Amino acid sequence: MMYILQLVAYGLWLWMVVDFVQRRAWEDSLWTVVVFLSPLGALAYFIFYYFPQVNSESKPLARRKEMQQLEAVGEAELPAGQLRNLGDIYFGMDRWEDALRCYQRAIVFCGDQYVMRLNMAICLVNLGRGAEAIPELDRVAEQSPQYRVPALLAKGRAFMELNRMDEALGTFEAASRGASSYEASYHHGLCLSKMGRNAEAKKALCWLVDKRALASKRDRPWIREAERLLKKMR
Repeated sequence: MMYILQLVAYGLWLWMVVDFVQRRAWEDSLWTVVVFLSPLGALAYFIFYYFPQVNSESKPLARRKEMQQLEAVGEAELPAGQLRNLGDIYFGMDRWEDALRCYQRAIVFCGDQYVMRLNMAICLVNLGRGAEAIPELDRVAEQSPQYRVPALLAKGRAFMELNRMDEALGTFEAASRGASSYEASYHHGLCLSKMGRNAEAKKALCWLVDKRALASKRDRPWIREAERLLKKMR
């Protein structure tokens, strides 16, 4: 029995070492020590990446419980604040239709809360309703400097969905000028590639990949997306 457990432990360790390399997790120097220290270190790495509720600020398990409690009350009976919270939970779960429905009901009572209006528009974009989203995103970008860049990013995606590629490209360029955004840089390169401007797309994506060392944990997925797109373009 002990022999089997040892095999399982070292099998997990080997799996996590391969995963570590694929994720380029050595950019977080702590994991370089932890993963290679022992199978126990690999177990800690496994929990960190494969059970995000352990380290996520949003606490998905607690959020799911809150969702169940709010659903038990019923959307029609919820006050606006709790209805918005339910929309936020659905939004975090990529349940776009449910989130949109909650936001549309809540905003009637909450007034112009730009983050909710932005989330509503993002839901519309993800539901393939970009034409409806664009006026909302313009309103957010013009009236709320705090959410201007996220609004421009969503607007650029809406233009891409509508095959209005020149407008999409200009919007992503505006988002890149507004703030240092890895997401904007990735979508700028993606848009160029869809327009058949591969040399420019590769240049933009390579520039993004070269900034890997400066990327935060939140930005690193866009580095990986850029690398995947570059491989497809070879």
